[in-house]
Amino acid sequence: MVVQFLILIPFLRYIVRKVRAHEFSILTSLVVIVLLIGTWFYHRVEHWRYLDAMYFSVTTLTTVGLGDISPKTDLGKIFTMVYIVMGMGIILGYINVIAHHINQRNPVKRFISKK
Repeated sequence: MVVQFLILIPFLRYIVRKVRAHEFSILTSLVVIVLLIGTWFYHRVEHWRYLDAMYFSVTTLTTVGLGDISPKTDLGKIFTMVYIVMGMGIILGYINVIAHHINQRNPVKRFISKK
């Protein structure tokens, strides 16, 4: 647990620095908006607490899908199918930008490319 926390701190610092980058800030905003839309929808339609709705939104879009809660209404199930397809594109774009920036900063890659 301590090791995960120690890894998380530099990662979060990196993200905070990159938020200033235009492309990254747009994707960060889109991720937050998609999560808020999902949270609001599940709260209103499935009558879940906000925490449960956010939890489900995050686990769904990160493809963890623990299965401990799931939509019970037909509207909730239809929304979830659309939410996964649309949200995954945004999440994958977000991960791609992070990976691209990390790859550019990789000193090993720069060393190899100079040879």
